[in-house]
Amino acid sequence: MEQTGTSADVRHVVTPTVVLLPASAGPVAGTAETFTPDVLAKFQELGERSAQHEKNLRPKNTSDSYAADWKQWEQFCALLELPVTAITPGSLTAFVEWLWWQPGWKEGTYTAPSTIDRRLSGVVVTGRTGHHLVLDKTVAARARRVLKAKVKEMEKTKETRGRGLAPALLAEHLRASVIAAPDNRLGIRGRSIGLTAFAIAGREHEVAFLRVRDFV
Repeated sequence: MEQTGTSADVRHVVTPTVVLLPASAGPVAGTAETFTPDVLAKFQELGERSAQHEKNLRPKNTSDSYAADWKQWEQFCALLELPVTAITPGSLTAFVEWLWWQPGWKEGTYTAPSTIDRRLSGVVVTGRTGHHLVLDKTVAARARRVLKAKVKEMEKTKETRGRGLAPALLAEHLRASVIAAPDNRLGIRGRSIGLTAFAIAGREHEVAFLRVRDFV
């Protein structure tokens, strides 16, 4: 409300507001406009299509990793008799504590910190996209701080977890692969991809997404 001049000179200024709702949300109390059931159904359909489009664009290895992360979360929730939708700062912190003592990829080791961190991401993303949960962006912040503290303690004891650092790809390896490539169009393509990946230090999925238009 804005007042100018005398007390009788009063103008009500109304600013329209657009409220975007998640697919699973219903009408919001206090909004000026109430949508009809048909419009709400369209919102629901558009939300589901958008979520599916996002999933389709996700690399397969990422989707597979998130599925594995969610399986671990289901196992953890079953042990504590929690619903899988109970994704909170406290439950995620307990999840980190539980994962810390799970067997690692290499026999005789425990789960790597990088894997635990990824599992946190997988659970949060799946909770949002697969179960339509409205989760704060900092929901996993406390769990990650606990994980960071554990990593510092691990470094003091020189404990080894995970696979360790991957061996470096050196120029001699690249030279051997170029020589081994067949002398045809398939070989030319292989050498081009290998040299490009080496030059940009690109990951497999980054190189796979490159197109001719990306090169000058």
